Amino acid sequence: MKWRKWTALLLAAVMLLGLAACGEAQNFTAEKLSVWIWDKEQLEVLQSAADSWTEKTHIPVEFTVKDRESYWVDVDKGVLPDILWVDSAHAPAYAENGTLLQLDSLLEGGRTIRLKDYNAQTAHLFQLEGHTYAIPKDSLLTALWYNKALFDSLSLSYPDETWTWETLYETAKKLTNRHNGYYGIAIAPDDLGDGWYNLVYSYGGSILTTDENGNEISGWASEETLAGMELMGRIIADCMPSQPTLAELDATQLFASGRVAMVLQNSEQRTELLGLTGAVNWSCALLPYCDRDGSGDCGTGERVSVVEGNGWAISARCADSAAAFSLLETLCGKDTQTALAALGGAQSAYTGAQEAWGSPDSPDFAVYDTYRTTLSDSTLIPVPQQLPGETWLDHALDTTLYTLWNDPGRMETLLRQQQSYTDAELLGRQQTEEEPAAEG
Repeated sequence: MKWRKWTALLLAAVMLLGLAACGEAQNFTAEKLSVWIWDKEQLEVLQSAADSWTEKTHIPVEFTVKDRESYWVDVDKGVLPDILWVDSAHAPAYAENGTLLQLDSLLEGGRTIRLKDYNAQTAHLFQLEGHTYAIPKDSLLTALWYNKALFDSLSLSYPDETWTWETLYETAKKLTNRHNGYYGIAIAPDDLGDGWYNLVYSYGGSILTTDENGNEISGWASEETLAGMELMGRIIADCMPSQPTLAELDATQLFASGRVAMVLQNSEQRTELLGLTGAVNWSCALLPYCDRDGSGDCGTGERVSVVEGNGWAISARCADSAAAFSLLETLCGKDTQTALAALGGAQSAYTGAQEAWGSPDSPDFAVYDTYRTTLSDSTLIPVPQQLPGETWLDHALDTTLYTLWNDPGRMETLLRQQQSYTDAELLGRQQTEEEPAAEG
């Protein structure tokens, strides 16, 4: 692992300073706390931080590293630890069904965990109806990855910050040779936060928005969304593998095979890509922008990255939530977050840890710097979340978008149908929420 000396110093800091968050031991009742994670590369830092907390509280902390598939299977079964990682895709359902503990009361007062210290868009992903259910851990932002060898073969300039989405389309079309099985770009219908959502929001569109009365409505058929998706339709028709191919091999696999020149990837997927054989030929750039004001430069709101994320949650079944939150004050604090960032894994949601992410001496530093620049210079939009009981996103993926990726010429008609479907569902939810409670 690169940058070992810096990581070791940070680990020492965690051991010496990690207890500043929790202060003197309180009257905790837990005999042990259990924690689930899914990344073994982070275990050493987390265990060191937890050990420092244990020295003060005399409560041992047991970590279990689980694979992502069995992780969610066990959570769904109700087999739960005291503390667990949760991602933004699962968080709303687990908050709604009572799996996760509401953290509002634990966050009150002079606690050292302050949501303002974390990326605001990531924090939003773990809130339901104004209540917080997880502390942000990682922010997953998106960048444009490209195969330098394929660009070089046609003497094409690499993507850079001057690219608009139209530039991407025109270049992807030049890189596409269907007869030989090469394509300019791959974006599957279910590539959301790391796919076409970014294009829609860059064009000023939206998937979910609010009306003048503060009610949530859909933006599937807004003028701006239609403009972005019209370009997406041209990309599908002229630059991408077929829907059956995308269903068999995802965009990352197609890019790694050398058959696709560009792909959108979030900062968590970056780790996988850099570990693959062809990584020497790959690099990444900021996402393109939409020149909505016609200035010829990227203006405010014209370059967008949708944000997904991971967070730290406490199980609603935890018998000693005070002890669990005290441990989180150490695991979520600046020292631990900085030590995790120095490992070069996930991009921290803690604002004070960004500079430690990716060593300047690393040959991959340009990749880290691209995501860091995205965090500071792009407009960040929390990924739209389908709430428990809703089906609008399932309908979009299974019906609307599946059809569009096979027949992009029906873009406007099908998006208007999707808007009607989504709005009807959102209206039904709002009416249910407004119904007075039945008299007992």
